[in-house]
Amino acid sequence: LDGYTIRYRVHLQDIGWQNWVSSNQIAGVIGKGLKIEAIQIEIIPKDIQDTENKDDTENITIKSGIDVSHHQGTIDWSKVKQDGIDFAIIRAGYRGWGISADGTNGKLVKDSKFDYNATNAIKNNIPIGAYFFSQAVNEKEAIEEAYFMTSIIKNYKITYPVIIDVEYSGAPNNTGRADNISKEMRTKICDAFLKVIKNAGYTPMIYADKYFATSNLD
Repeated sequence: LDGYTIRYRVHLQDIGWQNWVSSNQIAGVIGKGLKIEAIQIEIIPKDIQDTENKDDTENITIKSGIDVSHHQGTIDWSKVKQDGIDFAIIRAGYRGWGISADGTNGKLVKDSKFDYNATNAIKNNIPIGAYFFSQAVNEKEAIEEAYFMTSIIKNYKITYPVIIDVEYSGAPNNTGRADNISKEMRTKICDAFLKVIKNAGYTPMIYADKYFATSNLD
């Protein structure tokens, strides 16, 4: 973003929070197979770093946010508020990357902690957005995911974007159902999902890391 510095850090499985990084640096570790359990992001106006006139920065607000799902367990949202977190992006659901126990290929699943997280974040005056982990392989499935998403979040005040999360599934050897679709199809999937979200009155957004986005999206 022009005029801003973005810095970020990740909370890794079994390790905890890592150091802050910026400028497209890697946050976390490589090759250890550890899940990223949360992400904290700060967007800092460059003027706050450059100005010598303190009065110019009096009205500048820096916001810190977190990304959570059922992987974080039962969160004490009052403590989250006390820690100075300004917003939360909460996973609403996901599509499975393979065959589920009931035989469904790519089952749609609501995150088991979404209602708890959304209710208690809002109760503690933490505005929220929401995301869906996609494993759609065509536009029809993307639209299905988007309507499933809106059915989950419709009773909550969603202030921040509603997001499609597109990334590799984490299945062994990239064997997830959507891991190897074409760039053209993945772009169409995102477009179809976000059109439904926008038409439902939310702010649409794509989440992907830089490498995945440049390699797998047009």
